[in-house]
Amino acid sequence: LVLAVPELTVAVTHGADNSSALSLPFTVQFSAPVTGFNTASCGDRLLVSGTAQASAPVTIVPTANDASLYTVLVSGMQLPGTVALDIPPGLVAQQALPSVLNQASDTSSDLEHNESQTRR
Repeated sequence: LVLAVPELTVAVTHGADNSSALSLPFTVQFSAPVTGFNTASCGDRLLVSGTAQASAPVTIVPTANDASLYTVLVSGMQLPGTVALDIPPGLVAQQALPSVLNQASDTSSDLEHNESQTRR
């Protein structure tokens, strides 16, 4: 008898490049509903990188009636350039099987930000 080990995978995608918006939206899709993915618990643990040097904390927005789909807003870009978002492993638990924690996200593709939002 071979038992499959449940996995909780996560994918990060984004919208159109060349945004000049104050915040850039990334879609985070877990393979199953999760608990605890919110700004207070996870906002400072998400991995934001890129040449745009985002400095502000992220905001996590849940999707109504879908605990597996979220929007993460990244803001505070200091320079024009790229922004990437990655989810580290072990951040949240699956609702149905709380002992199953998420795997690391697949590598997110960079979102191009074309305007600095620094105040002069």
